[in-house]
This record gives sequence, structure tokens and C-alpha cells, in this order.
Amino acid sequence: MVRESLRATGYLAVGAGTALLALVTLPLGPYGRRVAAVERSRAGRRLGTTIEAGESPRVLLWHLGHGLSGLVLGYLALGLWPVLLLALGLPLWWRLLPGGVLLSFGPVATGVPSALLLGLVQAALVLALLVVALPRLATGQARLAEVLLRPTARERGERAVLAHGDEVHRIERDLHDGTQAQLVAISLRLGLAERAFSANPAGALDLVREAHDGVEQALVDLRHLVHGVHPPVLTERGLVGAVRGLAARCGVPTSVRAGRDLDRLAPAVEAALYFVVAEALTNVTRHGEASEVCVRIGRSRRSVWVSVRDDGRGGAAERVGGGLAGIRRRVAALAGRTRLTSPPGGPTELRVVLPCGS
Repeated sequence: MVRESLRATGYLAVGAGTALLALVTLPLGPYGRRVAAVERSRAGRRLGTTIEAGESPRVLLWHLGHGLSGLVLGYLALGLWPVLLLALGLPLWWRLLPGGVLLSFGPVATGVPSALLLGLVQAALVLALLVVALPRLATGQARLAEVLLRPTARERGERAVLAHGDEVHRIERDLHDGTQAQLVAISLRLGLAERAFSANPAGALDLVREAHDGVEQALVDLRHLVHGVHPPVLTERGLVGAVRGLAARCGVPTSVRAGRDLDRLAPAVEAALYFVVAEALTNVTRHGEASEVCVRIGRSRRSVWVSVRDDGRGGAAERVGGGLAGIRRRVAALAGRTRLTSPPGGPTELRVVLPCGS
């Protein structure tokens, strides 16, 4: 309890600093966004989640709300500890200080016993504030940041549309650069075979064979393309079976622990979780230097979650255009949450939570 009180004190004390910066940078757009980003990160760690950046006018409300309440709560958190020490040492102060100095609130001590009693009562009250109220105030401050700094439903919808558009453009590029080019090459070979058939049947047959090989390769590429939209293994084996298949093919020993009621998920949710695990295991194999990985899948009444944890060297970070950034975009498109924990030296854990109704 004391440790949590200390953590809450630290959170609120730092919050006093960001509150001052929030007020100062209110009219300074780019700098204000940096302060909001710092507070999103702090609030996310406090709440155990990741808070995406919002762009709505509610950010201005956060600047005002946090700027005012954060200063008050920060000073309150820092001031309670000296008050606690003063209350515990009330008998000592009563003996050392000259008469007429008021050290307690309410009744005045007239002797060491009464000073001891008053000190214990006041210390108990202050300790109750530190143990009970302070952590709740810290969590409340983090909730305020989450509510005002996260994307609105409209922003999430717009991002979902953008993510869907990116996926459509990816499919278009794959079809244009891959399958379409292969089909054009097949058509040319068949045309050449037709013109060469009467003069050189053997050469025409070679061209037909090449066209046949091109058709086979085009079918393979189309299967990969369809696999990228909704992997057939999900239809055949379900999410847990598909993830066990990924684990079996992973270059690092991987265990899979799955909860119940995971066979009635929406196809988009299944596909997103499958790709999250696939990308996470790929990253572990390439960069993690891990000796083992644990994949856990669970479901609550309103959400489903997956966690990929390894014992590697840690230090994983998102890069623009990287795999982790792609995971976050895919999850955000379904109104989900992504949290990456990867301190230097490990372990690394990627946790994704999606609404069941996505």
C-alpha cells in the first residue's frame, strides 16, 4: 500500500510539472501536442494500456483541466508526506517548541499523552488519504487524460476508413505488379506459341509449358494474396488452431495457452489477431534473441485479447512503416488497443485487446 502511495505521489508530482507546461503551451500548437503526448504515455502506463493520439478540440479542454487540477493535486500529494511526519512527531515537537505554537488542527495538546494521541489520530487521517485517496486521484487524473486525449469515435472511424483504403491499395498494387504482369506474360507466350506452332511445333510446346508454369505461379501468388486478406487456415482450424500452427513453425520454442469461447469471433477480429501473432513471432525470430515465447489468448464478456511474451534482449520500439506500427494501425481500425512493453534486457510483451463485436 505504501509503495502504491509513493507511485501515486510520483505520478501526481510529475503531473504538476506537465500541468504547468500544459497551461504555458496552450497557445503553442506543436509544443502543446508534445506535452499531450508525454501525458498520454504516462496515463497509459498508469492504466496499463496505450492511448492513441486524438485531434479533436477536447485536447484544448485537457490543457485547461489538467493545467488547473494537476497543479492542485501535485502540491497536495507532495504536501501530505510532511504533514504525516509532523503528526507522527507531534509529542517531540510539543516538548521542544515554545508554548503558543500551534502544531495540530482541532484540539490543542496540553501534555505529552494528549500530543501523542492527537498525533496518532492526525497521522491516521493523513495516512488514509495517502493510501486510499491518493492512488484514486492519480488514476482519476490518468482517466481524464485518456478521455480527453484519445481519438473520438469519429476519428476512429476515419482511421478505419484510411486503414481499409491502405489495404485496398495494397491489394491493387499486388494484383497490378504481380498477377497482372504474370497474366500478360502468359498471354504473350501463348500468342508466340500459336504463331510458331505450324513452323516449329516443339518450340511452340516449350512456350506452352512456360505459360503453364506461369499459370501455376500466378495461382500461388493469388493464394498468398487471399491469405493476406483472410487466411484459409482460420476457416479450417479456427483462431487457436491457426496460432498453434504459427507457433509450430516459429524458429523459437513457442507455447500457446488459450482460454474458452474463442470459436465464435468475427472474421475481422480473428484475422487481426492472427496477423498480430504472426508479426510478433516474426519479430522475435529476427530480432529478439529469445530462447522461448509464450502466446496467450483469452476472452472476456466484451473483448478478446492476445499476448505474445518472450525472454529476449528487449528494447523493441516502433518505427514508422515497421511491423509494430502496422499492428497498431490494424488494431486501431477495429477500435482495439495495443500495448508494447520492452525494457532493455527484456522481457518483451505485446498485448492487443479487441472488442468482441468488431
